[in-house]
Amino acid sequence: LETQLQKAVGRFVRLTVTGTNNGWASLYEFKIIPDEEAEEPEPGKCIQNEAIERLEATSSAEGRGADKLRDGVTEIGSGWLSESREFPQTVTIYFNKPQTLLGSRIYWEKDSSWYTYDLEVTRDGSTWESVIQDMRVGGQHYKPETFTEIQENVIATRVTIKNVEAGGVYQIGIAEWMLYGYEYEEPEPEPVKEYEYLSDLVWTSAYSDYTDVKKDEAAYGGKLVLNTPDGMREFSKGLGTDTKSEIVYTFEEGKYNRFETYIGINAAAGRDDGQVIFRIYGDDELLYESPVKMRDDNCEFVSVDIAGITTLKLEAVWNGEGRYGTHADWADAKLYLRQEEPAAPVELSKSVLEYALSLAESASTEGVVDSVVQNFNDAKAVAEDILAKAQAGDPSLTQEMVDESWQNLIKAMQYLSFKQGDKTDLQKVIDLAKTFDLSQYLEEGQQAFTDALAAAEAVLADGDAMQDEVDQSWRDLLKAMSELRLKPNKDALKALIDEANGLSTEGADEETVTEFQNALAAAAAVFDNEQASEEEVTAAEENLKVALDQLKAQTGENTGDSGSAGGDASTGNAGSSGTTGGSGIADNGSTEKAGAASGSRTVQDNAKAARTGDAAPIAGMAAVMILAAVGIMYYGRKKERR
Repeated sequence: LETQLQKAVGRFVRLTVTGTNNGWASLYEFKIIPDEEAEEPEPGKCIQNEAIERLEATSSAEGRGADKLRDGVTEIGSGWLSESREFPQTVTIYFNKPQTLLGSRIYWEKDSSWYTYDLEVTRDGSTWESVIQDMRVGGQHYKPETFTEIQENVIATRVTIKNVEAGGVYQIGIAEWMLYGYEYEEPEPEPVKEYEYLSDLVWTSAYSDYTDVKKDEAAYGGKLVLNTPDGMREFSKGLGTDTKSEIVYTFEEGKYNRFETYIGINAAAGRDDGQVIFRIYGDDELLYESPVKMRDDNCEFVSVDIAGITTLKLEAVWNGEGRYGTHADWADAKLYLRQEEPAAPVELSKSVLEYALSLAESASTEGVVDSVVQNFNDAKAVAEDILAKAQAGDPSLTQEMVDESWQNLIKAMQYLSFKQGDKTDLQKVIDLAKTFDLSQYLEEGQQAFTDALAAAEAVLADGDAMQDEVDQSWRDLLKAMSELRLKPNKDALKALIDEANGLSTEGADEETVTEFQNALAAAAAVFDNEQASEEEVTAAEENLKVALDQLKAQTGENTGDSGSAGGDASTGNAGSSGTTGGSGIADNGSTEKAGAASGSRTVQDNAKAARTGDAAPIAGMAAVMILAAVGIMYYGRKKERR
């Protein structure tokens, strides 16, 4: 039999067989024939631009931004166009208020291309949920897509184009994007739950003789049916047990305040002489005990106060006189939840908060450390938000929240006296420190200098640094600079070593030779040591010089008056005018010679300090220069301030 339905618009069709003519119902074919002439129905009303906050795109060509997606023009080349041809490319619509979305319609950039895309929605701004995934459509496909599931409470939706197939040069774009739906409305809150059935809860323990405790049915099967004055009454909820049974529930203290149930022997019980006593315990205290219940007795309604208890125990016991074993029913057994009394609305005091905000408006943050400014701005923003909610009568607001907001704002204002330190001097000392070539200095003191420089630069970059911290940082750096030591000059030591290497030990005794060789080895070790101090170099020179003089005295070589080889007073070398192996006259002008030697020795000492970097004079000179530089800094600052 072929039937024809009237034209209808819908998403689902259902066929129901309501009867047969003396046979089995069967269905050979069930076919839905679409109306070829009918237009594709729209999923719902089109969402207007007034509901949209903004549109964004990962890339846009000039003059073809995301705003073109909603300009009402569906022609090719009129909408959004991606500047980049890399995949994926995404366009996103953000709503002013949450929306319920029913479907989407996209007019593509080019009708000869094929597009593969995803459509997603977000309800919280961070988690995106897929609605349409990997859909491949031609550019001429602009029919609306009805979502399989209604998307509620949507704050934004996006389309991600993952691929474009084209015969020639492809373009990534959408001429127009239409959305269907309406503004989302919060569902009505569920009514406050008044009670919970025992059979819906998990018991702590349950025991019943001969059979298990049953939920929502009698102990031996069947419905929970009890006798009443009006006849038998069937209950859909409750517990069914045998004559000897115990059921225990534990729960949070204060969660429930009353237990109610109908008790009695099931009306369908086969034994008419069964007898049962029902008992109810709260935290092991007997709260109720029933009289003996017989098979044909009417059920009894029981209501017990259980406020504050955490353990509820139900017992059904044998009387001892009647026959043992029967059906005991706890019908419609339920626990009533303790209900909170709604608090009466309280008028919030806003005067102090309003005054605190007026003070904050006139407060200055100029020159204040960054963290204090941030804390002040945050506290002010919170206070303004609290005041706006209070003025709007927000029921979630409390007086404690109002008071806390203005108290935090006042505390934040108290720190506005924390000014940033003047870093002019710090910058000058850092600039000077960066001119130092550490390769010219001993390693000792370099790490302290490097650490002090790093610490000073950190303070310079710290927007929270105050004046004491700034001053201490440049002082520490200046101290580390003054404690650096230049590497000593070893030219004199090298000359002595070269002279010693050219001497013969022939004619000298063994002790003198040993002392000479030890002094020469020690001098060579100091010369090779890059980190040798001024004191070590001087000591090596003196020891080697003494050993040389002793060796020369025994080998018969002329030493002058302990001067170095080939020296004279004019060069600052020790001794007068004697030369090694020369013919100097020892008594020629002894007074003049002594004076010359004295003068020569003085010149020699000064020259030695200059060429070896002696710690005392050189360090003193460096300290004077650094202090002079700092003095110039302060003089400059005072002059600027005048």
